[in-house]
Amino acid sequence: FKENYDADGAFVSPEIMDKRMENYIKNVMNAIATQYPKLHVYAWDVVNEAVADSPVRPGGSELRDSPMYRFAG
Repeated sequence: FKENYDADGAFVSPEIMDKRMENYIKNVMNAIATQYPKLHVYAWDVVNEAVADSPVRPGGSELRDSPMYRFAG
């Protein structure tokens, strides 16, 4: 989420995060296609810890307050 992948750096723009995510997915899918050429992946659907630990955060959202939430909502 940070410029130059530096934990102390400034947050990048949502557009840069979109490009990073797209690049990551393409690299993973290319690796899968290389290792498992007969496997046909038709979807990529990932949700990791999207729901908050407490039932509702202040303001009414049940979604975890994370860097990805701040970018993608």
